[in-house]
Amino acid sequence: EIGIVGAKSTDPNIIQQRLFEDELFVTVPTSHRWAKRQQIEPEKLTREPFIVREAGSGTRKSIQISLAKIDKSLNDFNIVAEMGSNQAMINGVKHDLGVSILSGIAVAAEVAQQRIQVLTIKGLRLKRSFYMTMRHKRTLSPQAAVFIEFLKNSSTMSVPHLKQDVATTL
Repeated sequence: EIGIVGAKSTDPNIIQQRLFEDELFVTVPTSHRWAKRQQIEPEKLTREPFIVREAGSGTRKSIQISLAKIDKSLNDFNIVAEMGSNQAMINGVKHDLGVSILSGIAVAAEVAQQRIQVLTIKGLRLKRSFYMTMRHKRTLSPQAAVFIEFLKNSSTMSVPHLKQDVATTL
């Protein structure tokens, strides 16, 4: 009945409501030469072994849109792996398979425990929104209606705290 996705749909049968915004960060292992940096130039990032999400993911779509703003695309990157989950990507980064761009929310615990480091891309702010997604003209169950109210009332309160945890590591 309800989905929470990281990309806006163009399907006219889908209705969406923005729940919160998330920032994406370049993620590197703590042993990486960039681990003490706060920012990296796009040209340097494109030369590193890079781990990317699978085609069709909201994270990948957000990255592609953001990179286009600085005349870059994923085709410019040295992609060494394509993975189907944030956890797989985090593990790839931690085990030195490559660097990546991941959600601040997804990496907050790893950053807090100093298992990976995050940095930004010079001249680019990587942000994306998460949307509550439903079918247009579908009658919702009472449980779904309660869940929607819960999301509306709680999502905006918890996310800034998570983003702040990541931001303080920079």
